[in-house]
Amino acid sequence: MAEMVAASRNTWSVPEWQLVHISNGATSFNDPRHSDLITAMPSSYRNAPWIEVEAKQKEQAIEKLQLDWLRDLQTI
Repeated sequence: MAEMVAASRNTWSVPEWQLVHISNGATSFNDPRHSDLITAMPSSYRNAPWIEVEAKQKEQAIEKLQLDWLRDLQTI
C-alpha cells in the first residue's frame, strides 16, 4: 500500500494535493454501506497530504483518527 500511495503521488500535477480515500464497510470489507467510524486505516496514509473520509459519523470519525494518530506519536 505504501508503494502505491507514493507512486500515485507523482500522477498529481501538484503532488502536495494528492487525495486518498478511506471507507470501511458497515459489517465487512465487502459491505458497500459505510461504517459509522473508520476502524481500519492503512498506516501509509499518514504520508498522504489529504484523506477523504467516508463514514456515517464523519466528524467523529475524523476526530477519532486524529486522536489515535496523536496517541501513536506519543508512544514512539
